[in-house]
Amino acid sequence: MGMGADTEESGARLHAILAAAKRRPAGGTRKAHSPLYEWMWAHASDLVAELNPPRTPNWQAIAEEFQRAQVTDGQGRPPTAERVRKTWWKVRADRRAQEGGEAVRQAPRRAVLPPPVQETPAPQPAEASSEHEPASPRFGFAKPRT
Repeated sequence: MGMGADTEESGARLHAILAAAKRRPAGGTRKAHSPLYEWMWAHASDLVAELNPPRTPNWQAIAEEFQRAQVTDGQGRPPTAERVRKTWWKVRADRRAQEGGEAVRQAPRRAVLPPPVQETPAPQPAEASSEHEPASPRFGFAKPRT
């Protein structure tokens, strides 16, 4: 037996292992990602430009397209607009975590600053018109009572 037969056998074994990893156990207790999540994960680089902020996607229209393509949610049902939106945000978060925060970045947002505050000059004290007006108050440290 040559090297080629071993390579074929190990390739077939790897294929079988990968196929088994994708199968849900009887009873469906394994937490697997939904077909919707898997599809979005596989196409995330194409979806980023249209689904990330500052864009506001039409989640209902997107859900209808997934329904036409027969891509289902985790319960095997056609996904709702809300489910599509939440699944996309989960895909984004998982990709960012996997790639150290560098993947699927939002477009930089410009800071919106309030207009500068215009300082108004302090009012000038009026000239004393008579000698009977009290003098300006003096401020200082309080003296403790004895």
